[in-house]
Formats: sequence, C-alpha cells, structure tokens
Amino acid sequence: MKGRKSMKSRFLAVLASAAIMVGTLSATAFADVPQSGNSDHIGFGCASHGFNVVGLVDGNTRRPIQTTFANAGYTSVLKLGNQTVTTENTFEYGKEFIIYGGNQSLLGSFNVTAAVDTSGQAVVLTYTITNYTTSAQEMQIASYSDCEIGNDDGAHVRDYAGVGLTMTNQYDGTQFYLLPGNANFTSRWSGRFGQRTSNAFTNSAQHNFTGDSGLAWSWTVNVPAGSYVTRTCTIAVGADLTSSTLSFDANGGEGTMDSTSLVTGVAGTIPANTFTREHYDFLGWSTDPNATAPDYLERSQITIEGDTVLYAVWARHYDNPTYTAPEAVTGLTYNGQPQALATAGSTEDGTMLYSLDPNGTFSDVIPTGTASGDYTVYYMVDGDEYHYDSAVESFGVSIAPLNVNVYFDGTPVSVNAEAAVDRPEDPTNDGYVFSGWFTDTDCTTLYDFSQPVGTSDIYLYSGWNIVVYTFTEGAGSSFVPGSEDPIVLRAVRNIDEPSTFSHFTGVIVDGEPLDPSLYTAESGSVIVTIGADYLNTLPEGTHTIQLTFDDAAPASTSIVISSAPVEPTESSETSVPAASTLPSETAAPVETTSAPTAAPTETAAPAAPVATEATTAPSASVLGVSREVEETTTTTAASEETTTTTTAAAATATPTPAPSSVAATGEASNASRIILGVILVATASCFVMKIRKEEN
Repeated sequence: MKGRKSMKSRFLAVLASAAIMVGTLSATAFADVPQSGNSDHIGFGCASHGFNVVGLVDGNTRRPIQTTFANAGYTSVLKLGNQTVTTENTFEYGKEFIIYGGNQSLLGSFNVTAAVDTSGQAVVLTYTITNYTTSAQEMQIASYSDCEIGNDDGAHVRDYAGVGLTMTNQYDGTQFYLLPGNANFTSRWSGRFGQRTSNAFTNSAQHNFTGDSGLAWSWTVNVPAGSYVTRTCTIAVGADLTSSTLSFDANGGEGTMDSTSLVTGVAGTIPANTFTREHYDFLGWSTDPNATAPDYLERSQITIEGDTVLYAVWARHYDNPTYTAPEAVTGLTYNGQPQALATAGSTEDGTMLYSLDPNGTFSDVIPTGTASGDYTVYYMVDGDEYHYDSAVESFGVSIAPLNVNVYFDGTPVSVNAEAAVDRPEDPTNDGYVFSGWFTDTDCTTLYDFSQPVGTSDIYLYSGWNIVVYTFTEGAGSSFVPGSEDPIVLRAVRNIDEPSTFSHFTGVIVDGEPLDPSLYTAESGSVIVTIGADYLNTLPEGTHTIQLTFDDAAPASTSIVISSAPVEPTESSETSVPAASTLPSETAAPVETTSAPTAAPTETAAPAAPVATEATTAPSASVLGVSREVEETTTTTAASEETTTTTTAAAATATPTPAPSSVAATGEASNASRIILGVILVATASCFVMKIRKEEN
C-alpha cells in the first residue's frame, strides 16, 4: 500500500524524479510543440503517465518540488460515449490522442500543451478537444494524479476559493494550487490516491480527506460538428507563494458575492457574477467604481498583487418592445372624407407611432387618406425608458376610386368623383342662345365646371335665351314719292348686341327678297338704308319691311308710301272759270278707269302684273291753246299692278296750286289726281259748248 512505501521505493522515486526532471528539461519537441519549459520558480515536462509540473526552489540548483508521487505526472483521459483514450505511457505535448469508430473512422481527439505564465509562478495547461463527426458531440476531458507536494506524500487536498484545489506541505509550508482557466471545472475530486482513476469525472461534495491522497478535475464540453473547443487550467507551486483576497462590490446592484482568494501574482479566474440590477445589464468588472466599461469580463482571468476589490459595471438595459402590429383597413372606396387607413396597434413597452412618410414625423394618430389611390402606412414603437425603439415597418392600403354620373339634360356621363367633368360642346337651338348649364330646373344657378363633381350624381339643365331682333330706328317710316331721302332702319339683337350685324342676311319687302343693290347694310347694330330710287317705285300705301337674320325670326315693320303732290299746269292767257260757275246741264261726263292698290301683307303671295285699259280723250284746243292727251302710269312694287289713266289736256289758265289739303306725308292717293283731271275736263267741255252756242 502507498502508505507503507519502503525506503527503497522512496529512494528509487527520488532518483527517478531527478532523472525525469533532467529528461523533461531536455525533451525533444513533438510537431514543433515545446515539450518542456521552466522559469526560476516552476517548470513542466513529460512523465510516464502524462504531463508533469514541478516547482523549483531556486534558480541555481533548481531543486525540484514535485507535485505527483515519484514525478509520474498527470494522466489525461478523453471520454466520448462509452469510449475513452488516455495518455498513459505515450504522452507528448501536442500529440493527438484519438478515439476511433468503426472502420477506424475518426470520432474525436484531444491534445495538451503547456507554457509558463507571464508571472513565472505558474504553468498554464491548454486542452484542445476535437469532434470529427458530422454532428455535435458531448465530450469529457479529465486529468488526475497520485498527488504529493515536495516531500509530503500525505499532504491534504482542500478546496480553494470554491473553484480550485490546494495542498500545503506540512513540513515546510510549500504550497500547490490548481486553478481553472477559461472555464470552471465541471468536476473536482479529492480522496484516496488508489481511487483516482475511477473518479476522474466525479465531483466531490467535500474536500476533507486525510491520508495519502489523489486528485482529479474535468470538463464536460459540447463540441460542434467538425470543430474543436479549448479548456485551460493553471498549476502553481512554490515555497513563497501567498494568497490575496479578491472581493466584489455590487456598485448599485443587489445581491451578495463571497470574496475569494487567489494566488498572489498568479492568474486566477474571476467567479461568476451573482449581482443583479433591475433594468441594467452586467458588463463586467473594474477596479474603478465610476467606470462605464469593464476591465475584466465575467469568468475572465485576473492577476492580483494584493487584496483587490472589483466593482460591477452596469449599463442601462433595453429590451426589444413587444407589440400587436396595426393592420391595413380593407375595402375602402373614395367618399370625399378622410378615412382611417389602419386599425390601431398596441404595446405596453412604449408608444405606437404612425406616419405616411418613412422620413417624416411619426405620431400616435392613425393616418388617414381622402383621395383614392395607394398608400403606405409606416409604424414603429417608440420605446419607453426600458425598451429600445422598434424598427420601422410598413404595409400598403388602397382607396378605390368612385365614379358618379353627371346628367346633361338627362344624358349620363360617367366621371371620377375626384375630377371635374369636361364641359361639353355648347348645344344649339334655332332662335335661341345657349346660356349655360344650370343645377336647377329654373336655370338660376350656373354649374362650376372647375370643381370636382363629388360623390353624388349631378343633374344639369341647359339654359336658353330667346333671340329677338327689334327696331330702334326707322320703324313706321313714310316716304313721299319724288323725295330723294332714303328710309333708314336700325335693328338690334337682344343678346350680344355687337354680334347683330354678323347674323344679318337680307331685306324682304312685302314678302319678296330685296336685291342687295337696292339697299345698303352696315354694322352698329345693323343699319339698313333703302334708297329713294327704289322707294319711288313703290305704289302708295303701306308696305311691310322685314330684316332677316340667320338665328331668329325677322324684325318686321311697316312703311307708308304717301300720295304725290300735284304739279302746277303751264300758264295761259285765258283763265278757266271755276267749275261751280258752269251750267251743270251742259257738263259732259268723263269716264275714268282706275285699278286700286292694296297694301301687301307679310303672307300675301306676289300677284302677276295686271294691265288696265286706258281711256284716251281727244286732243282739244282750249282758249286757243292746243293740249295733247297725257298718259299716267302708276306701279305698285308689291302687286306689280299697273294702272294707266288717260285724260284730255285742258287749256291752261291760271296755274292750279297743289291742294292745300295734300299733306307733306303724301297720304293723298292716285284717286285724287283722277278726280282733279275729271273736273278740269268737265270745265273745258262746258266752256267749248257755250262758245259754239253763241256762234250759232
């Protein structure tokens, strides 16, 4: 038994350890990986069971302080499922220790490398665990030894700072420390040295074994497919090693953390943080309580030279907000009013905001749209003091257009409700002027074609103004035959007076168009001048004059051609006695044939010219004055009837003035002329008969 090792065994062990030490310090490299190394205080090399670490008392003699019995070293083992591989008898730094599967396929491996740390007080061991399979694998790596410190094979193994193990030589106080590196150990075991192999992956509840001891430590790691994971630990050995206290301050947080001891000057692992602070994230540790960035991360390595306080470094914690997103409103159609484009979203982690412009201002008011078309609604959560703002998200919404009918005198035209209807071409109606489109049947309110039609059907009614031409000058004029003055007529249009002349088409007299050469027409409004030459051709009486236009009924009026005044006869030497002095029984009757003239009406058809017989009186000599028969012809333009009256010339006595009763207006007719002629003839006949009687 180990407790009863003989002196011979101990002597051989000392010799062996010396030989091993010399060998380890001169070992050859495996794959260019250092197989040994040392400082003035510690060194590493290879041993029969695996890697080995020894302390050195001083730099001159380099008397070793062994950490394993007989410097046999530390055995390492990799476990994958039920398969294992160990470093027993074949160890080299950097060498791959492989677990094979069927057909010698590679499943996993590990290797160990070593280096003296920067303090020169410890050796850092690095394990590299590799997974060669195509799926992640849980793998376990462990090291164990029959431990010893210096010449004390029965040194007690105890817990160190809750994370490592330590031994102290009871004879000279030399110390041994095992500390985790980049990750805490999964298990730490201490107990009787002969049970170390079977307890490589066992975690001891307590470390209080008294006797010839062994120790072990392990990690359980999950290695990704085709990848690897590293784990590190530190072993420090020395007679002058001391420990320092590392304590922790919550620095505004809550909770407690026990202080821990670290080997002074040797890198150790900071334990996991157990402080909390509401709405804050733990960033790490700093020796400055006001630091905003950490000097050390959680579970990182730290080297202290004396008692040290680490302060928690916090940062305000912001969570991503949770929310119920708004949704697009569907089935919208233009109605002329603003319409909500979304149903409201909700959140308890801030305020839901909306916008129609991703770069514009967001507000908590749900956006609306009035015009038809496509819209994009943008929304986000404005986080409260404990939440981040959310990213801006969006969705589309459409408002369909609306078509309505505009009825023009009952004829529908389909129009977009948001657009103005095109004004149609103005309608026409003979005798009327279009006055516009109206919204009421009384045509009092004009429709505004510049405005959108709106959401309801529209009924429009055409408005009309009747066109009337009236005389403002010349209506009812009279003309005296023989006069050289024309008749001037002026007519105006009741609508758009300046356009009167443009619509004028001609003149009708007694139902017959008048040749344009017989009148003149000029603008202002329209002024028609009928010449005297033509008027002198018209018979006595009333005549209808019409001015015609292309867009309305003619303007009608009447003119009167009055009687012509009697021209005086030539003077003679003998006066004719008055008819009243002549004996009535001697008067011979004179027959006169005359055709009457009728004033034409607007509807009378033109009559064919009618010839009348002429009664011719024989020429006579009156008081020695010879008088030939005169023929008088009168023509009426409207009826084109001609009346011819023949009278016997009478002897000229004293000239007979024109009857005072003949008005300047020319109202005496041709009948007056005939009567006068008859009287003169009768007087002359009586006078001739009296002379003949006296001669007899």
